[in-house]
Amino acid sequence: MRVTFRQLKGVIAAAKHGSFSAGARDLSMTQPAFSQLISALETSAGVHLFDRTTRRIQLTEVGAQFLGMVERPLGDIEDAYLFLRDIAAGKRGRLVFSSVAHDFITSALARFKAAYPNVAVKVLDDPSATLIGRVLRREVDFGVGAIVEPHKDLLFRELLRDEFVAIVQDESALAARRKITWLALRQQPLVLLPRQSSVRVMVDRQLAALAIVREPEYEAQNAIAALSMTRAGLGVTILPQLILGGLNMSGLAAIRIGEPRLERSLGIISRADRSLAPPGAAYVELLFQEIGKLHVDKKAAERRTIDGIKRLRSG
Repeated sequence: MRVTFRQLKGVIAAAKHGSFSAGARDLSMTQPAFSQLISALETSAGVHLFDRTTRRIQLTEVGAQFLGMVERPLGDIEDAYLFLRDIAAGKRGRLVFSSVAHDFITSALARFKAAYPNVAVKVLDDPSATLIGRVLRREVDFGVGAIVEPHKDLLFRELLRDEFVAIVQDESALAARRKITWLALRQQPLVLLPRQSSVRVMVDRQLAALAIVREPEYEAQNAIAALSMTRAGLGVTILPQLILGGLNMSGLAAIRIGEPRLERSLGIISRADRSLAPPGAAYVELLFQEIGKLHVDKKAAERRTIDGIKRLRSG
């Protein structure tokens, strides 16, 4: 015997309304087709589910028992199907990703939670080396960070480029400069991050490329410690500009470093053999929108600066 989902829906609809015609409307069927649907089920089972009169229908005793057996499971199946539809639309599910903390990360996350309140979210604040390991081990859906070395098992989608700057104590002579050269930095005591940090790897490579081979005077465990040591006048630190947005810069000045400029590429890091689930894809889309807003805001700020200079000159 083969029972279809539609036949079961038909039994429930007919019992609910006490009418084949009303049941047919529920299933968007003609009444003859609906009657045939129920008759086929009864013929297959070898039992009548409904007593029919010219005016109405009524469940038989067997039909009432059958309805009680299928009504709840069928409702559960429909709930399960709606759950799958919500998952596909990104309205439910779970999102786990790893990221270095940045304002655009949290701005996108706030928008995501407003749009998808039923999605459980877990964010791990990791340095890039840890982040990449989590992605490779499938502990997270994706990461937002930098890749120093390409990896055959990873995909990378660039979000933006982040320029490295020199951070100095605001009372030092260097603070008055608009730019500083790498050769000038060679003369300064350096406060750098640990060797396992992707930031440190990139700074060391840049120094080596310019034949500046030296060890830093101080090695800080994180950016907060590096800024604290710099604020105390122990040396100069070199950090990506975006990191500074969420940190205490009181008593400090950021100076651009002259050519060759050092930049890192920040982006979405995911496994090459794993596509993003709908919640992850929806959040990534919001991230790209936030980056678009950053570019617009930056251009507007540059325009205001140029206009201000023009007004000063004309005055």
